[in-house]
Amino acid sequence: MSKLFIPNSIALRNFDTIFINNDFNFSDSELEITFHPTYVAMHPIGFAFYAAIADHYKENRIKRTASMNHDIRSIPFLQRMGLFEALGFSQ
Repeated sequence: MSKLFIPNSIALRNFDTIFINNDFNFSDSELEITFHPTYVAMHPIGFAFYAAIADHYKENRIKRTASMNHDIRSIPFLQRMGLFEALGFSQ
């Protein structure tokens, strides 16, 4: 199973954090998405990146599962921005 890790901070100054701990090899058609355990701060460019990659998942019928700490304070912001919907998960 391939893994996609969403780090605690995605901004223009540290956009490369998206690529750390991710190889983006989804050849097995199964993907586990995990979030930083305490906080996720995301610039709109990060949302655009994940929305684009989620389209790739949908087009290639990649099965997605996710796990996250439900105590993350930024969850309401991530919901308002549509991150979970873009990744294919309902709220």
